[in-house]
Amino acid sequence: DRMVGYYQESNEKLSGKRQGIGSVFDIVEALQNPLKINRRCNSKTYIGMKTMVTINQKTGYLIQCNRVGEK
Repeated sequence: DRMVGYYQESNEKLSGKRQGIGSVFDIVEALQNPLKINRRCNSKTYIGMKTMVTINQKTGYLIQCNRVGEK
C-alpha cells in the first residue's frame, strides 16, 4: 500500500490532490541506490527509479516524496 499521499482508490487526477508514493520500498530504493542526487543549500534530493526523496541535510528530516515525473 502507499506510504504517502491523499487518496488510494482512484488513479483519476483530482485538483489539489496527489496520488501517493507506491511503497516504503520505493523510498528506501531511492535513498540507498539513487540514480542521481541533486544538492541545494540545505537539502538533497535522491532520485530513484520510481520516487524522488528530499531530505534536509542539517536535520536529516524528510521534506517530501514525489513520484518520478511529478512536478
